[in-house]
Amino acid sequence: MEKLTGIFSKIIACLVFFSFAVILGIIIILDRSHLDWFNYRIAIRNVFLLVGWAVVFGFIFAFRGKLKPWAKKSGSLLQWKKTLLFCSVILFIVEIIIVKAIHFQVGWDVYYMKDMAQQFLQGGLSSFYKDYMVTNPNNIFIFGLNVFFLWLGNLIHVDGYILFIIFGVLCTNISCYLVGVVTYRMTKKMLPAWIAYGIAVVLLGLSPWMSVPYTDTISLWISVLSIDIYFILKERMAHPAWMALLIFALGGITYYLKPINIFVGLSILIVEIIHFTKEKFQLKKILVCILVAVVSLFCVKGFQQLVWTGLDYTPDSRYEKPMVYYLMLGNDPLLGGVYNTVDDDYISGFYSLEEKKEASLSLLKTRMSQMGVSGYLSLLVRKMDVDFNSGLFGWGKEADFVYELYDTDSGFDHSIRNFYYVGQGSGVYSWLDQKELCFLEDGKNFQFLAVVTQGVWLFVLMMCLVFGIHGWKKTRKNPVEDVISVAVLGMILYLVLFETNARYLISMLPVFFVMAGVGCSKMIEKIVGE
Repeated sequence: MEKLTGIFSKIIACLVFFSFAVILGIIIILDRSHLDWFNYRIAIRNVFLLVGWAVVFGFIFAFRGKLKPWAKKSGSLLQWKKTLLFCSVILFIVEIIIVKAIHFQVGWDVYYMKDMAQQFLQGGLSSFYKDYMVTNPNNIFIFGLNVFFLWLGNLIHVDGYILFIIFGVLCTNISCYLVGVVTYRMTKKMLPAWIAYGIAVVLLGLSPWMSVPYTDTISLWISVLSIDIYFILKERMAHPAWMALLIFALGGITYYLKPINIFVGLSILIVEIIHFTKEKFQLKKILVCILVAVVSLFCVKGFQQLVWTGLDYTPDSRYEKPMVYYLMLGNDPLLGGVYNTVDDDYISGFYSLEEKKEASLSLLKTRMSQMGVSGYLSLLVRKMDVDFNSGLFGWGKEADFVYELYDTDSGFDHSIRNFYYVGQGSGVYSWLDQKELCFLEDGKNFQFLAVVTQGVWLFVLMMCLVFGIHGWKKTRKNPVEDVISVAVLGMILYLVLFETNARYLISMLPVFFVMAGVGCSKMIEKIVGE
């Protein structure tokens, strides 16, 4: 059975390498200039950025002797946590300054959540929002958080929406901290931990997405916290029942807040089952794990019911959308798998959940037949390009993204907005030039943000590639690395097969950053000759 775990580790390492090699190849080669409705105009820029990284790596190799002392530097985990905590406090202050300048009333579901919460606190929901909730049950928990912060704001006479934004900022801050901690746990080195933390700060801590109080940012810390807890449990050789609690209790709550984050819990479950096969069969342990799993799921379900009762929500399966609907939505060759109201209205026209399943499956089969093998592969390439070809992760890209911009007379605020607001004619999203959804008054320096985030994101993708190479060559198997690999592969597979949206990647980014940090550690070891 020891051989089975080794084969499993090598297979997923090979898949990680293949996945990131394909992603990098696509975003370097593919030119989407003919797709104006979501064209970034950065294909050539990617090539220049990669050349820039090649030059940096060349300098590092040339001066590897001076790098060696830094590469070997380590310390106590407690001291590292104190250092990170200090950095996190500084980062939080900077984040608040930025958010004060750039925050606005976000449109789409974010506005719905806020407006619904206000109506709920005033005594009831309109028929529109009642219908919205039964058709979007996955937003119940984020709706509950909106209600709480608006209620708290009323209690202390502060804008509850601002409080919720600050909570979202805190979530991104904690995520950056946890990325640094987990990377240090796995590498036992300061340099790769600093690099991983720096990546998280640029792509999350200073990202404009921190000003959007929605499930993507609110759930950021959960995936990397799950990995941190799993690492501690494995290090202390804890009873498998604790693993079951982690998977089914924390994983269950995670699912109701942001379903995509379930990939970490599922990956832990898969890896634990694989590694459990090499141990001697112990019926007592298995029964205890099953009992903990059942009790955990029961408690999570009870918590969900408590939230539903508190929010006066009654689920109705007739209005829900089946999973096959999202698979059908993600395989639209005309729109590239992105959300569209045509498919949504079509499925909403069916009454029962079973009818929706049949209609979605029928349309999916029709589309697959029309595309054929070559058409389907072409669609997958387009979807991977949409999902992974921007370190901004679709910022400002979705329809009705901006509901209301807040006026300010502060020149300092406008100077910050010039970096974070898209701006008409910024040259990054050409399709916005014909729309009236962009941040029209600012955005002169948005190109700078686009280039910096893109450069850092390309580095992440390259280091994930190195992580895959390391996983294939390693002799000592690390279950935590396997968990990270399976979780990342699950996320990639979801984005490729189901509805396409670069924003969906955000909640799993901390896991990508840890993977990149470990890959960076292995590359440094290779360069300095450890």
